Amino acid sequence: SFYVAKTKVFSIDAKTGTIDNLTSMLTKRGDVAAVHYNHGNIDAAYIIGGFNEANNFCAPLTTVERYNFGSDSWTESSSDQINLCSARVDKASVVLSLILIS
Repeated sequence: SFYVAKTKVFSIDAKTGTIDNLTSMLTKRGDVAAVHYNHGNIDAAYIIGGFNEANNFCAPLTTVERYNFGSDSWTESSSDQINLCSARVDKASVVLSLILIS
């Protein structure tokens, strides 16, 4: 099979099985890490790193995209803006004590 990075995003309601299309990510990505952060006035998903065809799938992306559930919109941060030490791909991420760790 042929590997294809995507921008398409959808949500699945685990209770009802309903699938909803969300606004597409800004950058095509595959093999990403993802985490949900919900505290205070922040309800967001962070999509971290990944690969795409821009570099022939040879080097991980150094960016993170943040999805805002309230506005159905994406913003992108460079790795130095969020203190990501190096590019990431196919890694686990978690929120512990209100800190995103990847």
